[in-house]
Amino acid sequence: MTHQTAVNHRPYLAFGFVITAFLTIIWLVKSPVFHQNLSALSAAITVDLLLTIPLVYAWLIRKTRVSKFTIAPLVMAGMFSASYMVPAGHQQWLQLFKLFGFPLMEMASLTLVVRKFMAVRRQFSQGCAAGDDFFDVLKKACYATLPRMLAAALTSEISVIYYALINWKTYKPALNQFTYHKNSGTPALMGCLIFLILIESAAMHLLVTRWNATAAWILSGLSLYTALQFFGYARSLNKRFITIDGEQLELRYGIMAQTHIQVHHIDLVELSGRDVPADAKTRKLSPLGQLESHKVILHLNRDHVLHGLFGKRYRIRALLLHVDQPERFKTALDAPQSPKWGVTPP
Repeated sequence: MTHQTAVNHRPYLAFGFVITAFLTIIWLVKSPVFHQNLSALSAAITVDLLLTIPLVYAWLIRKTRVSKFTIAPLVMAGMFSASYMVPAGHQQWLQLFKLFGFPLMEMASLTLVVRKFMAVRRQFSQGCAAGDDFFDVLKKACYATLPRMLAAALTSEISVIYYALINWKTYKPALNQFTYHKNSGTPALMGCLIFLILIESAAMHLLVTRWNATAAWILSGLSLYTALQFFGYARSLNKRFITIDGEQLELRYGIMAQTHIQVHHIDLVELSGRDVPADAKTRKLSPLGQLESHKVILHLNRDHVLHGLFGKRYRIRALLLHVDQPERFKTALDAPQSPKWGVTPP
C-alpha cells in the first residue's frame, strides 16, 4: 500500500475508530465489571471520551481533507455521553472539564473561525481588486480556506443575499457574452414561485397562530427566507452571462449552475430543442430541468463537471441549455477567435 493510499484511507479509519471506541465504552458501562470498579472505570471512561478518542481522531485525520472543525463536535458528543454513562457521584472529572476544558475549547474554536474568516476576507479582497465576478471570487476564497461543505453553503447563502439585496446594477453583456434569461420563462416562473410562497406563508401564519404564535412566526420567517433565496436566484440571471474567451467557454446559470469547458472539447454544437433520451451524463444547465426549454445541445468529447447549488457536482458528456441568440452563440464557438471581443456599443 502506497503512502498516498494510506492517507486516503485515514478518514474511514478515523470514523471506524470512533464508532468502535464508543461501542466498546457502551458495552463496558453495561457490563458487571464496570459496577465492580465504579470509581476507577468512571474516571477512565471520562478521560477516554473527552481526551483519548478526540486526540486519536485528530491524529488520524491529519494531512487529510477531513476538516479539523469535526473535532469539536466529537468532544461535545463525548461530553454528553459521559453525562449519561457515568454515574452522577463519579462525574468530578467531567465537571472539571466543563469548568476549565470546555471554555478553552470554545475559545480555540472561535479563534480558528476568526482566522478562517480573515483568510476568506483576504482572498476575497484580492479577487475583487482584480475585477473578477463576485460569485467566482467568493467561491474561490471560501473553498481555499474552509471545508468543502461549509464553503459550498457559505458561498450560496452570501451570494443569495448579495444578488437579492445589494447588487442592483444593470449589466450590459460584452460581444463575447450571451444572455439566457430574456427569451426564457424562468424569471416569470421564479416570480410565480415567490408569489405562491408569500401567499402560502400568510395563510399558514394565520392557521398556526391559533395553535402557537411563536411557531407561526418561525414558519413565516423560514418561508420569507425561501422567497428571498428564489429572488436572489432570479436576480443573478442578468448579472452572470455565458462567456466565450478565446478557447474558454464559461457557462453560467445565475448562481445556480456553472461549468467551464474548453472549446476544443466540444464535438458538436447542435441548435435544437428536441427531447434528449435520459442519460446519467446528459443534463440541463438549468436546475429547473424540464420546466425550462433548451435551444442548444453541446456534445462533448470528454467528461466535464457541472457545479450546482450547495456544491453539488454532476458528470456531464452532453449539456442542454437555453441561449437568447443561439445562432450567434454557435458561430462564436465555431470560430472563437474571429469576433472582435469588446463591450457592445450603447
